Amino acid sequence: QAPMWDVGFPLFVRTDRHDPSDSVVSVKTDEADLVVELGSAVAPVEHQATGFLQAINATTPPSSTLVPLRIHGHRTNLGGINHSYDRLKALGVKVFHCVVSDSYPGPCAGGVAPLGGCPGDIRSDGTVSWHEWDTVIDSHIAALADKPTVYYDVWNEPDDAFKPTAAAPGRNLTQYFGVWAHAARRIRAAVPAATLVGPSLNLFNLKVLGDFLRYAAAQGVLPDVLTWHELGDDGRAMVTDTAHLQSLLRSMNLESKIQRLAVNEYNSQQSSILPGSAGSFLAAAARANL
Repeated sequence: QAPMWDVGFPLFVRTDRHDPSDSVVSVKTDEADLVVELGSAVAPVEHQATGFLQAINATTPPSSTLVPLRIHGHRTNLGGINHSYDRLKALGVKVFHCVVSDSYPGPCAGGVAPLGGCPGDIRSDGTVSWHEWDTVIDSHIAALADKPTVYYDVWNEPDDAFKPTAAAPGRNLTQYFGVWAHAARRIRAAVPAATLVGPSLNLFNLKVLGDFLRYAAAQGVLPDVLTWHELGDDGRAMVTDTAHLQSLLRSMNLESKIQRLAVNEYNSQQSSILPGSAGSFLAAAARANL
């Protein structure tokens, strides 16, 4: 594999004006001369960040487009897994995240829900029903029984979904922690070897991650893969965020109990349409060893 060079941001060099035997490339910009030392290799390309979010089905995009990208992972819902799993596995995809909450009925998974619209809501009669959540969990357990490389991504962006509303003023992340624990116990009871992914926060938040880890450790429901999203415009934050989280895990003596860290969504809507914008995120994922 070709080496990865530590550039730090998207860079495009016109190869028709460059001698491949040179170890240094100079690029003229409007502000300054940029020199990249191509002879200084950092590491082999591992394609950690070459994944897609709900963008692939049984036939599209065509395999001729996907193969050169060396896709590492695909994150989607149960329907997407059912449509794409066999095809992508044959193309060499190794990691699949199935978002369980995407199948939850009603608006809770979308971020705003009325009273009774989220798992764990204390309803007007003072009761809590887990029936809908259990039904969703059990459907995933049954559907993924023959797909051991699919990870259970329990809830997408709970920091958005579990916010207080006028109808449910008591809803908060502590409620989500209970939703996580309920799912983790139910999945692991049925599939002891299951890989659980979470909390898949909308934004990196070290305090929330710490609260989640403390709760999960106390309840015996730690995730296998600890996840969050990096939805800013600059991927370099991913490196510092990862370092802060690793330090937190060490301070809590949990480093050996988490299989890996992962950013399962990255780039902002604004910058994702700009040519080359993903470059800083790809480089950051490699540097952070995500």
